[in-house]
Amino acid sequence: MEGVASDVVMPDRYAYLKMGEKDTDNAMPWDKIDAADYTVWNKQNNFDKAIANSKKRIAANTQMKLIDENAKWVDERNKVDVYSLQIDKYKSEQKKLEETSKKYKTIADYNNNLPFTSLPYETELMKNDASLKEKRESWFESLSKDIYVEEALHILDDLKGGNDIKKGLTSKIEKRKLIKS
Repeated sequence: MEGVASDVVMPDRYAYLKMGEKDTDNAMPWDKIDAADYTVWNKQNNFDKAIANSKKRIAANTQMKLIDENAKWVDERNKVDVYSLQIDKYKSEQKKLEETSKKYKTIADYNNNLPFTSLPYETELMKNDASLKEKRESWFESLSKDIYVEEALHILDDLKGGNDIKKGLTSKIEKRKLIKS
């Protein structure tokens, strides 16, 4: 099935699973419509370099490699449909699975250590709205565990041609810089 092709492809835990429409027996056939009239924006001088830099960071990043390895393991496990009826053998297989899954626990433990804060008007609202404050804190916590947000910031930095974020996917943003949401 065709769609919008990504310029940057990042490992995804479910990348190898067959679960999209294209993987079903009754998927609609791919077709094409005429392109809309548009002018190609060509004022981004750093685009190719930013994409190349991102691919290098992703290829060199141990966390991204672990995510890809986990995706392959999940796909492999998804294909298993035979289990031993011998309890000792079954327990042994389950123990091996537990040990392997522990290896991938660090994916969920990841923290990019980027500081997130609300815009000033929202900070004022949170003083009187505990629910909003709780929602934002929860959102910021999930963003701080998101390796994809971190790489997106690196790509944006590369696109603008700056060095605001130190190179390397696991580098930390300077403390004086905040990501406004």
